[in-house]
Amino acid sequence: ADHPSLKPQSFMRQVVRASLPLGKGVVLDPFMGGGATIAAAEHLGYESIGIEIDPEYFRMAIGAIPKLASLTSNKVSSSGSRKSGLVGTQTCQGGFFD
Repeated sequence: ADHPSLKPQSFMRQVVRASLPLGKGVVLDPFMGGGATIAAAEHLGYESIGIEIDPEYFRMAIGAIPKLASLTSNKVSSSGSRKSGLVGTQTCQGGFFD
């Protein structure tokens, strides 16, 4: 993804796993950008919610999240079911952003 603050998935998966050490809860990323945190959560099987106000980054994240989540690494493995929600300006028309 063409984003000014790219982070490696191996690092993001460690951060996400550390934020929910028991594997329970929901990962919330209120400034989703390119979607790295949400992709890491999906890879790990954690529920997640990503919010992005910039339509360009939102579209970028929609395309990048499945690709990033499918990357394999021998350091972190997947577990559980994948469940995520994404909120962007496209889904909020007629709401807060008018």
